[in-house]
Amino acid sequence: MFYNNLKKFVKKFPTLWKFLRWFKDSLIKLSRLKDVFMMMSLFHLCPKQIYRFSTRRLLPAKKNRYSKESKPSIPYEVLESKSSRIPMMEEINLITHGLSFDLNNLKNLKGHTFIMSRHGSNLTLRVDNKGSIIHVNKGDFRYTSEDEKKLRNSKVLKNNKLTYMVTEPHVVEELKRGGHNVLGVETYRIDKDEKYIPIRDYWAKPFYTYSQIPNYKPKRKSIKQHPN
Repeated sequence: MFYNNLKKFVKKFPTLWKFLRWFKDSLIKLSRLKDVFMMMSLFHLCPKQIYRFSTRRLLPAKKNRYSKESKPSIPYEVLESKSSRIPMMEEINLITHGLSFDLNNLKNLKGHTFIMSRHGSNLTLRVDNKGSIIHVNKGDFRYTSEDEKKLRNSKVLKNNKLTYMVTEPHVVEELKRGGHNVLGVETYRIDKDEKYIPIRDYWAKPFYTYSQIPNYKPKRKSIKQHPN
């Protein structure tokens, strides 16, 4: 309450408010630079401690990590009652995020390929004027004029053997309208009454039954998260 009242008061002085906003943003940027510097240094000195300086806290502490040798089971199971029936495939290819994979290797993969997506149409693959498969994310803060040029000189890749895996219903709609195969993944938890509750409430809203998407019966896969 005090903070909100103070904020309203300071806003009455535009110059002061603008300065404080600039000062706050500068501190955030400096803090981020400090974290990046420490992570880069620890990468060479003590990699196990890098997680301590992860700004978004996405790197797990040592006690929460699994070794490759332990081969832990996946803490999820499929909810058949809430999922579409997808034909069993003998083998699939799964492409996740990262720059280590050359997208042009998709041309050599056999069978169906699933691509994990999170930025909607920004993550659809494209083909440049040389026939190379590229990815240009217009929403990335590293987006440059060179990326803009690549975007103008390329077209969206259409391939029936590719399926984008997404978690947001509006992205399912966006990709489907673009003519792509889509697999919507919903995650549920179990409440105290043993009922399945979607982690994100938009899956429970009537709109996201996809009834408003013309001529579209989506593939859906629902999973239950095991309690820790």
